[in-house]
Amino acid sequence: IWTLFDGPLERGQADATQLSVMLKACDDSSKKRELMRRAEAAGVTPNVASFTMLLNDLRREGRDESAAEVQREMADRGIEPNQHTAKILARPGETWSRMRTAALNERLAAGETDKAWELFDGLLERGQANKYQVRAMLKACSVEERPALEARARRAGVWPRLRMARRAASKT
Repeated sequence: IWTLFDGPLERGQADATQLSVMLKACDDSSKKRELMRRAEAAGVTPNVASFTMLLNDLRREGRDESAAEVQREMADRGIEPNQHTAKILARPGETWSRMRTAALNERLAAGETDKAWELFDGLLERGQANKYQVRAMLKACSVEERPALEARARRAGVWPRLRMARRAASKT
């Protein structure tokens, strides 16, 4: 699929619609951002749909400051948020939290443990992790690794109920 985009991009024949399609194939904000930079360097101007997809990933990753920067960039470029953008930005914190937990569980179920840890570590670092996400990651840990994760979660102020965590992790 990438060759179908890279060729036209290199020849200066790609457009914003094709960029939006390819952004859907990127599984995190850093890959989306890099693709947008490559496209711009090749003369493709990202549109509101491109920025909306980037904003969605940034918010799902708990990168609220980066999302605010992207919103400022959109405003500086004169790109008006559409209804879809507004809907994404209006989601309450608890919705984002559930979406983050679902993303972790999906990555773990797909065997993408490294990607799950990358997402979780970022959430924990940014103060966006919750006990359900810790619980999901405990299931991905070996028995020997669990105490270290529990300690990290406690230091981050996320995990007050360790017995419940151990019980949940032992069921797997």
